[in-house]
Amino acid sequence: LVGTCSVDKTCKVWKNAGESKTKAYSYDLLYTLSDHSSEVVGVDKQACGDYLVTFGKDGSWIFYDLLEGLKLSTTTAGEGVGFTCGTFHPDGILLGTGTSAESGGDVLIWDVKTQKSVAKMQGHKGSVSSLCFSENGYYMATASSDHSEGCKIWDLRKLANVHTIDLAPLVSGKKFGKKPPKVVATFDSSGAYLGVGVGGAVQVYGSKQSWSPLLGQEGGFQDVPSTTTKGVSCLNFGTLAKNLYVGSNSDHNLRIYGC
Repeated sequence: LVGTCSVDKTCKVWKNAGESKTKAYSYDLLYTLSDHSSEVVGVDKQACGDYLVTFGKDGSWIFYDLLEGLKLSTTTAGEGVGFTCGTFHPDGILLGTGTSAESGGDVLIWDVKTQKSVAKMQGHKGSVSSLCFSENGYYMATASSDHSEGCKIWDLRKLANVHTIDLAPLVSGKKFGKKPPKVVATFDSSGAYLGVGVGGAVQVYGSKQSWSPLLGQEGGFQDVPSTTTKGVSCLNFGTLAKNLYVGSNSDHNLRIYGC
């Protein structure tokens, strides 16, 4: 099953319909979830595969039975708080949400069972644009709409920001508009590598190399199509982190890089 979310306030869940004659997989719409009052900014599946959570710009996260599409609970952060992204922690018991600049740019950690916020990470001033956890659950990486803030690495055992990756080499010489491209980040499945993209550049950093850049040139791959407001919009590692899949909202194409 695959979940997608949209500015139309809905989340759709799709079921694999099998391989077509063109060797591409097709998906049939299984159901549509329409419980948020504003844009749905994120959707994630719990590790066990039985539950789904959606995150709304309205500051709520909603817990569902994935197979039935049944809403089990709704949790709201509070008046004036809007979410910008969210994801499950690998243990499936916690989840993280990023908030808008107007809400403080905080990152909130939630206990799924109690539906209460158990930690607040403060460090961003811009809207949190990306949030991801390492495979072992020890680290969390966050980035905001302001690339000058860098990509922050948090040790969840200490609830502290233990390192900030300087993104200046990725944007050196670039001119951005009043609403610059967002920063996106993702860990590979082992937690050994962190991919970060902003504008037309992508770099990979090593957790065992003190978060140093690993792609030769410090600026990483610099050929992702971008404009003053658009660029890398999503990225993900392939099997064994041998490839990095990068999407751009500038030309709406997917590129595959060898790592």
